[in-house]
Amino acid sequence: MSNLKMINNITGWFDVKVYNDRQPRENWKLKADTDNIAFTATFDAASPEAAQFAAHGKPYTDNGGNNRIRVTFKIGGRCRWYDENAQPAEKPANAELDGKRYEVSIQYNELAGDPANPKAPRGYWVNAIQFREAETNPFTAMGATTVGFAAPPQPVSAEMPPVFDTPDNDALPY
Repeated sequence: MSNLKMINNITGWFDVKVYNDRQPRENWKLKADTDNIAFTATFDAASPEAAQFAAHGKPYTDNGGNNRIRVTFKIGGRCRWYDENAQPAEKPANAELDGKRYEVSIQYNELAGDPANPKAPRGYWVNAIQFREAETNPFTAMGATTVGFAAPPQPVSAEMPPVFDTPDNDALPY
């Protein structure tokens, strides 16, 4: 019986830096490409995902006062990587993953740990991950049929008489 579970189409960030509480996050060093990394996603506390990940998720309140849960998926060196077309892919370099939002589907195991050994693995460990960089541009390309923009002006017809060529316009004060 397999302990494998799946979660599809979630967005989040890869954690590829070495934690250092003495420096701002932007100054943390990148982990080596062979080190374990993590993928972090957040969910509304009332969502089905929050219930699914309650055992190892971390509840918090965001800046807007909303209750959320942060879930960390740990990724080791034996994780299999797949591109957006479900084709096997090489793990991207940590520098490439850093600071970008990704959409992923994850096949994972939940490890409960060993109470006798506090260093025993626990949490959500990724066996395979399908990934693509998330689209962060809120706009789409503007085409000729884009709604919201006026059509280009039509050329003036040669059959229309000019407005100021009639004698009635001579009495205008300007």
